[in-house]
Amino acid sequence: MQRTPDVSIGYRLEVGTTVTFICACIVVSLRGVARSIYAKLSWDDYLMLFAVVQALIATVFDYLAVNHGLGRHLIYLQKTAAVQAMYYDLLSQVFCINALSCAKISICLSYLRILKGTRHSVLRVTCYLTAFLVFAVNTVVIISFRTNKLLLCGLMGLGVITGVFATIRTIESGLGLKNGTSDASYTTVMGLMWAGMERNIAMMIASVPALRPLTTPLARWTSQTISYLGVGSSSKTQQTYELGGSGASQRKSVSNVLLSTRGGLNLTQVLARIPPQLLNPIERRDEIDLSMAENRVIRAEVLQLARSAIETSLRSQGFFGDAGLLELLAGVFQNHFRPYASVHPDHIAVTAGAAAGLDALLYNICNPGDGVLVPCPYWNGYDALFTLHSEVRPVGVVLPSFEESFGPGFLAALDDSYRHAPGPIKALVLANPHNPLGRPYSQSILEQCMSFCQARNLHLISDEVFGLSHFPSPDFQAPPPFTSCLSIDPNTVGCDPARVHVVWSMSKDLAASGVRLGCVVTRNRPLRNVVGLVASVHVSGLSTVFAKEVLASSQLPDLLARSATRLADAYTTLTTAFRAAGIEYFPCHATVFVLARLAPQATSWDEEMLALHAYRQAGVVVVPGRAYHLSDGQAGWMRVTFAMEAEALAEGIRRIERVYRTLMA
Repeated sequence: MQRTPDVSIGYRLEVGTTVTFICACIVVSLRGVARSIYAKLSWDDYLMLFAVVQALIATVFDYLAVNHGLGRHLIYLQKTAAVQAMYYDLLSQVFCINALSCAKISICLSYLRILKGTRHSVLRVTCYLTAFLVFAVNTVVIISFRTNKLLLCGLMGLGVITGVFATIRTIESGLGLKNGTSDASYTTVMGLMWAGMERNIAMMIASVPALRPLTTPLARWTSQTISYLGVGSSSKTQQTYELGGSGASQRKSVSNVLLSTRGGLNLTQVLARIPPQLLNPIERRDEIDLSMAENRVIRAEVLQLARSAIETSLRSQGFFGDAGLLELLAGVFQNHFRPYASVHPDHIAVTAGAAAGLDALLYNICNPGDGVLVPCPYWNGYDALFTLHSEVRPVGVVLPSFEESFGPGFLAALDDSYRHAPGPIKALVLANPHNPLGRPYSQSILEQCMSFCQARNLHLISDEVFGLSHFPSPDFQAPPPFTSCLSIDPNTVGCDPARVHVVWSMSKDLAASGVRLGCVVTRNRPLRNVVGLVASVHVSGLSTVFAKEVLASSQLPDLLARSATRLADAYTTLTTAFRAAGIEYFPCHATVFVLARLAPQATSWDEEMLALHAYRQAGVVVVPGRAYHLSDGQAGWMRVTFAMEAEALAEGIRRIERVYRTLMA
């Protein structure tokens, strides 16, 4: 019988595990760098580091086993060497299993990070199932981060590779042991190699999705370079969009309309999220629109003030805004927002409405792809506004209930969302008073937010467009007053005043939604100057004349008092009817709307939309709660505007009651 030659295949184990381990160390290190850019390391990161340590120990034992003869046939080994080789072999397998287990548990923790912030029911279920099965490739994480298809397919391919390695390891080991020419020392090497490579690739796969802060700029640069060079313009698989018009919709290719990369994204991603009725409005005379957050209770008086001024005062204005308007705006903040220190004209930049002010702030403090924290629920307009020009992503801060949005758990929710954010965070945006909950934040919460932003190097943007729309509410004996961020000295809580910015406009408080004139108030002089750069070309002279006439009028205090009285009357009319009909609502004492549960039997967003359609068919328009990023268990809530003419509001209430009774039948 021919004797088996004395050959060693131990080098295969050393090369295979060493190369993949080095790659895993590089990817895990980059993961740590990426996480540290925008958040602190969490448990899943520490567990992955522990997995790397376990893998390192396993690799060391692999080398020791090979050094004592593992990979050679037993007949050529001395007994003590063979025993020692098998001993190190067993130790290596123990640490290999530990490393792979830690990597998979780290993946499970990654899913739990998503589960704490997502409101997508399908994603939640998929995360639970994936975490339970402990797949090596965390596909759900990748999908939730909206990574491109190429990366997704690549990572799925790596996941398949780990499965193939495990299969090959099992088959090869089994066949080798069955073969009479093989023995444990010789056969075990390949099993250890495949197991080690499976372990190392699993660690890489688990870390790749966390690299987005590093890969996003590279991907953007690559995309822009390709676009600049004109590469790929002849591709047959091009994005399409619908062009609304008076006739049938047309479908065109993005590459055929001569748009930049940003323009194409706005066309396919931003416009696609805007309801068709807003893009192509059709006036229905019999329809009562309670969906728009407009103050109509003093519209007639405001328009009367402006008519004569437009005829006599239309002229050019200053670079950062009309000097007279800046003085008047400073007076508004001095008289009505109770600032801790005087607000001067050079603290103010005039903008074409509050939305333009928010956009200008984000454009100048964020980089494309950055995120801003926004407490949920929040105004759906932020989604398009933040993305369209500034390319900033709103990151929702999920609270367990409406009441908790103003409770002691608010700061903990902020911190949790910040730590688990999928990318760099640059600012916190607050709607104060809240839209759509209709309440202002307390001074305590605002002070905590300032401290939070200082500790994490963030800006605090307070959207105070409803700052003067508070009123006495029958649902509150002593409602907390509206507190502007301007009235709090950031220095008292250790915050740099240059981080705090307030946005306001005439649209809501002064019934001037079509005027499009707002402002940004900041004590950050460089930021004020760059925000104000667009004032000379974006702010209308007509809007300036209108605003100056209204703000300079001796009737302004009376207008604001009259607005509060009429808002209180309208709110009382609406909520009294709601209570009589058994309609649940969230009590408020600010803004011009109320959140009501008009579809109490809805258990899904589809059922909410069916109810919304029923209200629309009855001639009354409201806004579904899903638009404001409510949680899955909050389907059925809708926002109803009450700042309407008395006759229109009464008719809208009658139509709501009629549909509500039908839904409850």
